[in-house]
Amino acid sequence: MSKYASTFMKKLVDEKVLRADFLISWYDKTERLDKESMMYDKKAERKFRELNEAFFEWLRKETEASGDDDSESEEENKQVEEVKATEEEKKPKQDTEKEKKQREIIMR
Repeated sequence: MSKYASTFMKKLVDEKVLRADFLISWYDKTERLDKESMMYDKKAERKFRELNEAFFEWLRKETEASGDDDSESEEENKQVEEVKATEEEKKPKQDTEKEKKQREIIMR
């Protein structure tokens, strides 16, 4: 597991199973797990933190760097969607096969 721990964590973040801000706050011990749970294992949690130390440092840097870009990328996404919508409005409507057949019947 130690060999693939960082890869596994990155996949969880990429697939949006866990949020980066939650993981960072857990790593910094500002977010705590439920210690009353039967599933809680203090040794495993400590070992997991150690295995993923490099990942969490990278994630922190990546989050800080992209924090500035988030508002810009959201705005860019909105602009792209608006352009696509206007392009679709400008395109002449393509008749479906059913509409073509109906038009042929009417024209006869």
